[in-house]
Amino acid sequence: MQTLADLRGFVLDMDGVLYRGAEVRNGAREFIAFVQAKGIPYLLLTNNSLRTAEMYTKRLASMGFAVPVECIMGSAEATASWLREQQPGARVMVIGGVGLEEALRREGFTLVPERPVDVVVVGIDLDFTYDKARRATLAIRDGARLIGTNPDTTFPSEVGIVPGAGSILAMLEAATGQEPEIVGKPALPMMAQALRRIGTLPDQTAMVGDRLDTDILGGIRAGMPTIFIRGGVMSDAEYEASSLRPTWVFDDLAALLEVLTGG
Repeated sequence: MQTLADLRGFVLDMDGVLYRGAEVRNGAREFIAFVQAKGIPYLLLTNNSLRTAEMYTKRLASMGFAVPVECIMGSAEATASWLREQQPGARVMVIGGVGLEEALRREGFTLVPERPVDVVVVGIDLDFTYDKARRATLAIRDGARLIGTNPDTTFPSEVGIVPGAGSILAMLEAATGQEPEIVGKPALPMMAQALRRIGTLPDQTAMVGDRLDTDILGGIRAGMPTIFIRGGVMSDAEYEASSLRPTWVFDDLAALLEVLTGG
């Protein structure tokens, strides 16, 4: 039976694991400091596409984390990198934030607000409007691919659970009849990129997350052991109702660190 001592690397979700909204979770800073001090490979992997890795580095620094940009991967970069391999030079309509737009521009895509469009890329959009939905629907019905940075219907904020990118995708799928192609967790494109980046074997790399349907399922699909952190986006009742089960469960990163250090 596999034990925590067998692990050689960690891929950690951010929202709900390191922090919830503006609140840093118990033991999060200490856990990151521990893996850095021990030289244990790690990667912070978030489905949130609002920011680029550079933006996340600054946000994390403001919360007391010293994480280099190469140790962060968001679904914005993962989606842009994957789409470059799939359809380089495409004309892209974006529903999302500046982080997603910047990531796509870096990969050489032309961003357009109206048809003709090759691809509609959807992430979390805090300024989502009916007009954006209308233009995206028309483009998709004209033949544009529908790509989602992630399927998260909600995400945790400091005021509670709020709609995520998956909620926008659900609306567009209902309006067009087209099922979105997903890059972020639990889909394999982002998981494969994360494992290439961290450089450890899947069966020796733990996926740490607070969502069974994205973090834990994504880890299982990638052949990774999984660690579920309670107190994020999923309630205990939702956890118990799910058929998915992680390899290990902890209340927070402080509890995980205590076991890892034997303290």
